[in-house]
Amino acid sequence: MDYSQNFVLYIKSKNPPVAQLVEQIPFKDKVLGSIPSGRTIISCMQKNIKPIFIGIVGGSGAGKTTLCDTLITKYPNKIEAIRLDDYFKPKEKQPKVGDILNFDHPDSLYFNKLLNDLKKLSKGNSVIINTRNIQLNPKYNETKIKIPFEFHSKPIILVEGFLILTNKKIRELLDKSIYLDIEHNKRWARRVHFKNKKYEKKVIIPMHNEHIEPTKKYADYIIDVSDLGKEQVLEKIEKILWAI
Repeated sequence: MDYSQNFVLYIKSKNPPVAQLVEQIPFKDKVLGSIPSGRTIISCMQKNIKPIFIGIVGGSGAGKTTLCDTLITKYPNKIEAIRLDDYFKPKEKQPKVGDILNFDHPDSLYFNKLLNDLKKLSKGNSVIINTRNIQLNPKYNETKIKIPFEFHSKPIILVEGFLILTNKKIRELLDKSIYLDIEHNKRWARRVHFKNKKYEKKVIIPMHNEHIEPTKKYADYIIDVSDLGKEQVLEKIEKILWAI
């Protein structure tokens, strides 16, 4: 990457309610974390600067969401995350396994909408996504209602989801992808919501074997997280991110 270019640094303005240009600083300083205090990066919209898209993949319970939440908290000016969970089709449009709704099949998701949002972000634009992410929508588990949230283009954009690599167009857009590898029993033990044994047997296990496990071949990095703690996984991912 050419760090000789400058990037445009924005802050949110309450009056008028738009992002305003503040200054330009060297892009390399942003990557290294030398951000002037009191500034919030909203978007890197310099003509020749594009965000790096990193796929974070792995089976349900592999630790993808925890990893992304940790990275965003630690690097709020550098990293954004787009979650595949925000692109599920409504129940009436979900495929089925017998009489069971199948949320673990690629057809359960609006991949075209995800692709369009990523393309907008690649051009430095922000996108509005109805999100269920607990960090942004803490009442979701009670209300089951997604809320609109504005996501901004940042130097690194994580694209997180178990089925991300099943879609060729998404794979082609990603700069790199990281697969968090861990066997089913450990993933199932970590799972917090919707621990239904019938769904596990009829849907999760066969769908993982058919659609997720084979996508390892597309991943640039495969990390065995079976015996790693949160901080150990974070350390490995940080080394990858800052080496790209």
